[in-house]
Amino acid sequence: MIRKNSRTKTNQLNPSVRALLRSTLCLALCMAMSVAGYAQLNNPERLGLTTVWTKAAGVGAGGEITGVHLHVSPKNVYSATEIVDRLGRRQFFADNVVPVSRAGYDQTQRLTDLRKADLETLGLDPRVEQHSFPEATLYVRSSSGTVTALDAETGQLKWSTQAGTAGYPSHSVAATDDYVVAISSTTLYLLDAQTGQVLETSSTSSIPSGTPTMDGDLVYVPMWKGLIEVFSTDNFGRTKFTMGATSRIVGTVTIGPDVVSWASKRGDLYVGNRKGPGLKYRFQSPDNVASAPAFYEGSLFATSLDGFVYAISDTAGQLKWRYAAGGPISESPLVVDGTVLAISDDGQLVSLDAETGDLNWSASNVRRFVSASKSRLYCATRDARLVVIDTATGARIGSQQMGRNDVSFVNTNTDRLYLASASGTVRCLRESNQRWPVVRQVVLDPVEEPEMMKMKTAEPESVSPSAGDEPPTDQEEDVFSGAEPDGLGDAEDESDPFEGFGDDSGDDDAGFGDDGDEDPFEDF
Repeated sequence: MIRKNSRTKTNQLNPSVRALLRSTLCLALCMAMSVAGYAQLNNPERLGLTTVWTKAAGVGAGGEITGVHLHVSPKNVYSATEIVDRLGRRQFFADNVVPVSRAGYDQTQRLTDLRKADLETLGLDPRVEQHSFPEATLYVRSSSGTVTALDAETGQLKWSTQAGTAGYPSHSVAATDDYVVAISSTTLYLLDAQTGQVLETSSTSSIPSGTPTMDGDLVYVPMWKGLIEVFSTDNFGRTKFTMGATSRIVGTVTIGPDVVSWASKRGDLYVGNRKGPGLKYRFQSPDNVASAPAFYEGSLFATSLDGFVYAISDTAGQLKWRYAAGGPISESPLVVDGTVLAISDDGQLVSLDAETGDLNWSASNVRRFVSASKSRLYCATRDARLVVIDTATGARIGSQQMGRNDVSFVNTNTDRLYLASASGTVRCLRESNQRWPVVRQVVLDPVEEPEMMKMKTAEPESVSPSAGDEPPTDQEEDVFSGAEPDGLGDAEDESDPFEGFGDDSGDDDAGFGDDGDEDPFEDF
């Protein structure tokens, strides 16, 4: 009887009240799902991981994270002092954690001296170890137009700045020690890396197709209509020079020791002079190149939708080897300690020797890279799990479920894992036995601006696929002959399709990207 009366009272609730209760329940459920996003990993200890910090990056009302970028300084360092007693217990003081006193006194040294004296009094024979590490900053870009700078090792907020209009197309940022560049629609923002202050703005000729790249004072911006527009931080108000392609630029511009490289939708990989407008050569793939290449010790590594991983001489353009992964590849390759890692669209991960292209091992059910340490590779699987793989053998060490609401970010500079949910939560993890970050960034030396060079199509020597692998298509013709692919001109045409490019910014990009693609943002 009581149960019946209770049900009757519930049914007699005002309809507006019932609607409010349903809305409240739905909102609570949505908030729970957002909090349980990709930044959440319930038991990282099971994978040998420790949470370093968790931070809610400001994304504004209704905003979400649109990009994450890690900058590791090639010159600025922070120091850390570690005290170890004779029982093996450790305590550290780092100057990026301990603030300087109001009088400007180095409290790190003061705390170290006090702790050492205490341990000596107790007869624990302390020893002091000094460490120094490059400063690292994690930049978070949001759809509301904000750029937030966090200390990558502590999670402390450095600054947050409005650099763009909410709802406008935006990508991740590019950064150096001095500047940060952000894109909002066709507007470029130049920010002070130390304070976040907007120093200057500039405009591109059309909507950018991807994240900008910085190399010293140069800013490379890939465009939908087949151009790379290059700006200088010294004269940010106008384009310094341009470089081109025959179709939409995909991915970002990759910086190598002597050259820069970018890919186009038609399957061409372009290599130009670093610090200058000269185009050196074009490498042709029989299918679309859908991601940016990677440099490593004189080689350029690229993947393609034809299912091959390519190793190319970065300056001469000659093919060193190719490997058939068995399916189309849309993700950029990752090169770690002489090993090339590539993931096909069907979830097959292959580990290849960077010098020979020989297969080391393979693994399945992998969606994308997250990070890598000295002995472990961290990947996201197709069923939303974080999986840990032994880099030497390919064996799975463990895996754990994580949220699906993820922001795609691959840390190629350090061994830290950065997991982010679109709602704005960022989480940093490390291996439990790795207190200090391992930095593997290659610092590029500056090069002189080269003279203008005419581009040539690379004609690599004939190389057989690695280890008896067959191409994943039925194509029998030699795709590496000197013949131009359909739509790019006749093979006998020796004229330079980019003649006249490389001058100052007055070039119109009309005629580029004329491959049937429409600019989806032409109304902005």
